[in-house]
Amino acid sequence: MADTSIASIISGQVAGFDAQGAVDGLLGIRKFEISQLQKKQDAAVARQDLLVQINDAVSSLRNTAIGLADASTFFGYTASLASSSSTVNASSMMDVSGTSGVTAGQHSIVVSQIAQAQRLSSSAAVKDNSGTAATTASGALSLTGSFQIAGVTVSVSAADSLNTIASNINQLNTGASATGVSASVMKAGDNDYRLILTSAETGATGFTLAGADLDAAGSLASLQLGATGQANAFQTLQPAQDALLSIDGLDITRSSNTISDALTGVTLSLKQADPTVTINMSIGVDQSVLRDNVQSFVDAYNSLQSMINSQFQFDSNTGTGGILAGDSMLTTIQNSLSSS
Repeated sequence: MADTSIASIISGQVAGFDAQGAVDGLLGIRKFEISQLQKKQDAAVARQDLLVQINDAVSSLRNTAIGLADASTFFGYTASLASSSSTVNASSMMDVSGTSGVTAGQHSIVVSQIAQAQRLSSSAAVKDNSGTAATTASGALSLTGSFQIAGVTVSVSAADSLNTIASNINQLNTGASATGVSASVMKAGDNDYRLILTSAETGATGFTLAGADLDAAGSLASLQLGATGQANAFQTLQPAQDALLSIDGLDITRSSNTISDALTGVTLSLKQADPTVTINMSIGVDQSVLRDNVQSFVDAYNSLQSMINSQFQFDSNTGTGGILAGDSMLTTIQNSLSSS
């Protein structure tokens, strides 16, 4: 009897009670609750996405406004170069670019000398770049001593090859106290390797080699890196020199070929020197840049205003406004735009 009653309850036949209907009803309520939660979640996601879009629009408007307020980007510039020579192109002599504060005008430029980085070579013909090979037919490298590059000491031991010496010099050209001098080994010919030293910077200052061991009677004399005038003097492959030019007749000297402090707002990049050629430079103001900047501001303003207005519009069919309708932050932004 008990088994029959339980079976009847499960089948929904006890006292006319519809168990399946009750279960379906509960499931329906649960589905409705889930649906409502999903709608709230969707609305929250949509709200977040819209806030991101509005924030991006505000940032875009702010950036364009900053651009208009910045005098350095208020106008653009145009620059042209013309050579006095029919055989020398102005573009082969120099490049020109503009920065903030550029002033329209005409200028004549003559480049007499471009800046160069100092480059020296040992004069000794070392037979082998990797071992302690002979510097001459009768003597081995096997040198011991030290010398200074730009005031920093380079130590040489008997086991050092020419490559090792170059590597040690390059190790000293790192960090806060770098020498500013790099080293390499060049093969000049059969059984002829040379140590090459190159300054990292252009300009007449260059670098110095010092130390008694480099002198003609020193322990490193056979490297032939001695001072000018000595029997074992180094070779100058490229002298250290400044850039020499005149702008509108005024002589100018700079250690670099990039000159940005001679004419306000103008950077000259020297590439070649020819004292017989005059480069005529014309700098003009490009007002189209201002027009484009103003248009960008107008577009950014209208885009943000349109986005905000869409949230305050009332849909008579649905009886609702935008997702952010009534949002205090949105109201503040709208009031700020209206009062600007």
